[in-house]
Amino acid sequence: MILEERATMRLEILPLIAGALIALLGLGVILDATLADYTLVPRERRRRPRRERDRAGELMIGLGLLGMAGAFLGLDVWQYRILSAIVGALFLLVGLVRNRGYLGEVLGTRGPSRRAHPPMDERGPGTESKKPPPTR
Repeated sequence: MILEERATMRLEILPLIAGALIALLGLGVILDATLADYTLVPRERRRRPRRERDRAGELMIGLGLLGMAGAFLGLDVWQYRILSAIVGALFLLVGLVRNRGYLGEVLGTRGPSRRAHPPMDERGPGTESKKPPPTR
């Protein structure tokens, strides 16, 4: 009798996939922290300049991601996986604190320079009504 064998994925593979993706993300953050500005991305065109990021903090975020990836990749066989997760979490926390102003501006604000202008008439910018409001 021939039994049909199914190709199934074991659940132990999921942490390995997550660890590999987190490690790639960490390497990308470390690469971004060490390369000069505008090497990979062209200069931004903004109305007001963005706050400068802390490169050491960004490097710590990348190292924290690598530590977390090591904890995922270690599964149950690596004896330092808990230490790797703790050190990774500390690096992530310190990196986020060092870059809190930059991250808050990038994630939290959206177009404050546009809201600072006076209200416009329906006809477009610079056509504000100079007439007083009608009285009864």
